[in-house]
Order: sequence, then structure tokens, then C-alpha cells
Amino acid sequence: MFQNKALSALGGLLFFENLLTSTRLEERAVDCLPRLRIASRASSFDKFRALMLGLVSGADCLDDMDALAEDPRFAG
Repeated sequence: MFQNKALSALGGLLFFENLLTSTRLEERAVDCLPRLRIASRASSFDKFRALMLGLVSGADCLDDMDALAEDPRFAG
């Protein structure tokens, strides 16, 4: 079946996202993560999850996250 969609080498991130959800990591990590003092659109866990998935994707540092943000599948 043909689909006219952008493909990405990061398609396997869905497996890791499902792993985070199925292990209920957010519930377990809530006490370990800092509480935000300033309102933000992203929670502490959202930022943590993005960094984890970034490392799985090959990011070596925070600067690499900017390059990953340009990938339409990673931002999705």
C-alpha cells in the first residue's frame, strides 16, 4: 500500500513511547522531577520524556535536540 507521507528514521520511537506509557513511568517519576515554578506548556515529565526519546534517537546533548526538532516525525 502506497502512502504519500514523509518517512523518518525515527519511526521506531513509537515503540519507546508505548514502553513509557505501559510501564506508567510518569506516575513513578513524578516525585523525582522538579516542580515548575513558572507556568509552562510542557510539564517536567514532558521535558524528561523528550530528552529520553532524544537520547534514543542519537542526540548527544541538548544542542542536538534542535536538529531533531526539525524532523516532522519527532515533533509529531
